[in-house]
Amino acid sequence: MARRPTYEELRRRVAELESECAECRTLLARQEELEQKLTGALAKILSGYIPICARCKRIRDGTGKWSQLESYLQTHTEAVFSHSLCPFCARIYFPDLSGEIF
Repeated sequence: MARRPTYEELRRRVAELESECAECRTLLARQEELEQKLTGALAKILSGYIPICARCKRIRDGTGKWSQLESYLQTHTEAVFSHSLCPFCARIYFPDLSGEIF
């Protein structure tokens, strides 16, 4: 027949189990935090069909609102834009300067 544990042994075992439970709660909280970060990061990845106007290049979001391409991408990705003119557009908008710069 097995020996019955003493009160002190039971008290120590309860303390060990409480410590393990506290550690588990800490790990679960950390896991939830990481899952939220991952979900946020995945939300920044574009995929699927993106409705875009063939003329002005505005994009329609899930609520039906149309946004400029730059605004949409900055909202849904980590992209940051700087603006410039390509040589083709520069010749159209600044024809007097096209021979000097382009």
